[in-house]
Amino acid sequence: MRTLPRLVLSCLPLALLGATCARKPAASGSGGDVLPATISTDVGTLNVEERYIPGVVDCEIAYFTAAPAALDAQAIAARTYLARWLSEHGPAATVPIGPHFQCWRDPVYPRSAEAARRTRGVLLRHQGQLISGNYAAGASKLDDACTPPGPDAFGYDGSWDSIRRAFVVRGQRLTGPAWTEIFVTRNAGRRGDAVEASRLGPTRPWNRGALGQHAAICLAERRRLPTAAILRHFYGDDVAVE
Repeated sequence: MRTLPRLVLSCLPLALLGATCARKPAASGSGGDVLPATISTDVGTLNVEERYIPGVVDCEIAYFTAAPAALDAQAIAARTYLARWLSEHGPAATVPIGPHFQCWRDPVYPRSAEAARRTRGVLLRHQGQLISGNYAAGASKLDDACTPPGPDAFGYDGSWDSIRRAFVVRGQRLTGPAWTEIFVTRNAGRRGDAVEASRLGPTRPWNRGALGQHAAICLAERRRLPTAAILRHFYGDDVAVE
């Protein structure tokens, strides 16, 4: 990681802390899924596919992996996250740049632009509706199944469930990025109501869990899973990658 961890819920880059992305829900359950070619942002007008998505991938995980499947999964999650936000706020809304939304910078690594090109226009939907596309860094120490050990391996007391409850009840946050594991969901093999929602947002039809960035890298590098399988590992077997 390039700098010391810091956390602000909604979204933090993995390179700073471990990205944690969440949004307030829309007033209605509907959400358009057509992205404009360009968006207004805090740093000016950006072409979605040529600059914004590559910049998010670059700022979020490109420093940590060159695995195409993980980079592509991040690009699709980031694009879905943006599309859902625009569906709620309108295509002309100014998209935030920074730790309160998705991390973005002008790409340093060519692989970030390549991931955006490979996945151009791809979004995640469930029953035709855009999902939230939430993601969090999660724990970096993972076993061969890409699951973490107990919290004590990261210097935390209690269990992941107790840390999760403390966050839900008291808003308790811990130091370091590993505690964001409480937001990551593992929904492989699950469909419909069996899909676990992420604690990053309220339980709504479009909350289909949250991708773990370290786990996605593990799934790509160690288990050689393709992009769609990585995404369904976190968002459920019935998520449409299209």
